[in-house]
Amino acid sequence: MIRTINTIAITLMLIAAVLWVVLLNNNPIPIYLTKSSIKTVPTGFALIISFVLGLLGMGIITLVFGLRSWFRDQRHARKERNTKVFYDGFLTARGYSASKEWDRAKDAWGKIIKKDPTNILARVELAKVLENAGERNEALKVLDAARTIEPTNTEVLLQAANLHEANNNKTVAIDNLALTLYHNPNKYAALKARDLSEEIGRINDAMEYQSELLKLGAKGKEAKDASLRLEFRKILNEFKNQEPESLKKELDSLLRKNKSFLPIIIKLAELEKELGNFDKAAQHYAKAAKETSKQSYWNEAVTLWTENNMADKATAAARTRTRETTGKARLCAEIDLIRLHLEVNNLSEAKELIDGFSQLAKNEEISIGPKLAQNLLILKGLCLSRQNEYKDSSEVWQKLSVYDYDLDDLENEFDSSEVLAPSPTLSTP
Repeated sequence: MIRTINTIAITLMLIAAVLWVVLLNNNPIPIYLTKSSIKTVPTGFALIISFVLGLLGMGIITLVFGLRSWFRDQRHARKERNTKVFYDGFLTARGYSASKEWDRAKDAWGKIIKKDPTNILARVELAKVLENAGERNEALKVLDAARTIEPTNTEVLLQAANLHEANNNKTVAIDNLALTLYHNPNKYAALKARDLSEEIGRINDAMEYQSELLKLGAKGKEAKDASLRLEFRKILNEFKNQEPESLKKELDSLLRKNKSFLPIIIKLAELEKELGNFDKAAQHYAKAAKETSKQSYWNEAVTLWTENNMADKATAAARTRTRETTGKARLCAEIDLIRLHLEVNNLSEAKELIDGFSQLAKNEEISIGPKLAQNLLILKGLCLSRQNEYKDSSEVWQKLSVYDYDLDDLENEFDSSEVLAPSPTLSTP
């Protein structure tokens, strides 16, 4: 009731105000509709018309901006709903992927892509799911579609490279990595491109990628060794049809850049052996043994020295090796030294080492097991026989007869190539 009374009162006041303005300003004013058409209206009426038109214009303007704001809010609300739907679908799909439910994961990612075909992330994840499901070719098709949308996307290119590598299409994988390096240089792509190029024998390309890797900040021993390795392989390719002497000269020059680079050392040892420089070959093998602690290289060196009448160098190096080892490796080195003394007929020194073997084992706190005892007895029997101490040697052979053993087993048991030991230092008496 009060609201109705207020409305009537306000309406009457507005009517009164309009009448007041019209009656107070009743003088006519001309209004030109055209150059020849003139109308006259009371001033008050013109004022009221102007006021109403102003209100109407303001209302229209307000309505336009209000509608624009409303449509904008609707777009934002729709976008938020779509974002939430995508986020929920994304979490669902990731959950299927994490639980290795590949079929459900494929469906989930497919739905996301269907709603938003430009979603690169969803396509990459779908490719990963297909790869894990064993469908690499389908995964590549998905990535190819992603590349049509974003040709320079790093993740798409790297994923495609990995898939092509898994399919043994290493050349195509390198092409994808090269595109990645062109658009977004990074260490991972450079390293992978280098390794793949080296695997398929494209050494010059591998060296270019290695150079790119160094520019990107690769440092340390691995980077330095990789550069040397590639340069080494390049030299091997260039000199493979030339004389060994020419190749040796190049490798000697390269070795000076890094005196501990194993592949060059081994290749030089082989070349020196081929050229008949057995002492130098043995020194290279001994150097390789020192760098790697591999007994096979030491055996090569000893064999070369002993077969070419350089027993003094072999025994001197073997003595150094025994001093630098401990534990079981020490006992194995001692057995090898005894064998070497017997081979070069240093019988007195061999016997001295045999007699002191038990004390050595105590000092090293290593028990002499049956196999080790058998091996030692064989060497002792050989030593006594060569010294013409037949009575003592017969006792040794008698002891050995109570064992059930195979000589090859003994050799394998005490092949100290299984034991990593420091390499000997070369010296001459």
